[in-house]
Amino acid sequence: MRSLALVLVALAFAAAPATALPAASVVPLIHHPLDQVDPFGVSFGGADSFSARYRAVAAQTGRFDFPLFLADGRDPVQQLPDPARPYEGTLEAYQVALQARSGSMAPVSLAITATANGGNADVELKITPRGSVELQGSSLRLFVAITEDALHFQPPPEISNGLTDHRFVVRRLLDAGPVNLTATTRTLTLPLESSWQQDRVAVAAWLQAGPTEGRFKPSEVLQAISAPLDGVERVQEGRGVLLELYSATWCDPCLYGDLALEAIVVQAGAAEPLVPVRTSYWLAPDQPTLVLAASLAAGATAFALARRRA
Repeated sequence: MRSLALVLVALAFAAAPATALPAASVVPLIHHPLDQVDPFGVSFGGADSFSARYRAVAAQTGRFDFPLFLADGRDPVQQLPDPARPYEGTLEAYQVALQARSGSMAPVSLAITATANGGNADVELKITPRGSVELQGSSLRLFVAITEDALHFQPPPEISNGLTDHRFVVRRLLDAGPVNLTATTRTLTLPLESSWQQDRVAVAAWLQAGPTEGRFKPSEVLQAISAPLDGVERVQEGRGVLLELYSATWCDPCLYGDLALEAIVVQAGAAEPLVPVRTSYWLAPDQPTLVLAASLAAGATAFALARRRA
């Protein structure tokens, strides 16, 4: 009888719905360019998933250089802030940008459930405003991205920055359309590629302001959230900060940007460190001119796209 009771209790727990979990406080996305060297670029809006959305950075700053970091779409950090301290200086600059956004109250809370369903990801997103917020000329759009973590790619040394396992790589980006600051539930179905490792896939969603300044700054992210494909609801009651990095596998300064962002995400408890350690600091290749040419060409292309669309 006792064994039967234990079985019934176990079945009851198995049948019980999963309890919602608090969402991570940071949502990392690493975007890559569309070129003939980097294999991870994602086409979006006539360019790639980063430069198509942040073309205004070139007009605002006069440059568009790798690595390029944005916290909630604000205050770009470009290249290496302190070349004498490439990793430490980059990490500190990214942390400052994150702290500036972490302290602001989000006007909405988000809840997301992502479930693997064959070759698709079924996503349910709940948007709940906190009180009444007037947009005052701002427009808002919902974006959804699929990321895959720890993608192994080891090109020849002359076109590699030494990083061989790439984290939080954007695999797909969807503009899910305009939203208002009203209680809303959106359901989406996103196709998954068979080559993606589903246990390393996550779905990120965020609300982002349009290009016209109003209640919110242009491109400002109001709230962000992410969840793995486990069917468990994540709830973002506090501030979820969207951390976006524009990186390239052939760009040697990007090594420090990737490592700095990874350290921040691991420290926030939003990801685990990869073991064994799989990175090596960039060494001068046998053919340095090839890397330089690839870097300059891709950087010029991104800058030209941003300027044409500004």
